[in-house]
Amino acid sequence: EKIISVPAMITVGELADLLGLPATTLIGELFKNGIAATLNQRIDVETAQIIVDELGLEVVLEQKAADEP
Repeated sequence: EKIISVPAMITVGELADLLGLPATTLIGELFKNGIAATLNQRIDVETAQIIVDELGLEVVLEQKAADEP
C-alpha cells in the first residue's frame, strides 16, 4: 500500500498525474459517483480517496500539513 500526500483540495488532473492514470479514467469514475468534474476542477481528499478505493488502487491519500511544500 502506497501513501501519497496531497493538498486539502486537488484538481482531477493533478490527482491523475500522481496516480499515473489517464485523467479520463478518473473523470469517468467521478461521473459514475454522481460528480460531474472537469480536468481542472478541485476535489477534496475524502472524495479523492473514495474514487481511488473504487478503482481498486492500493493507495492512501493523506492530507499534507499546512507547512509542507
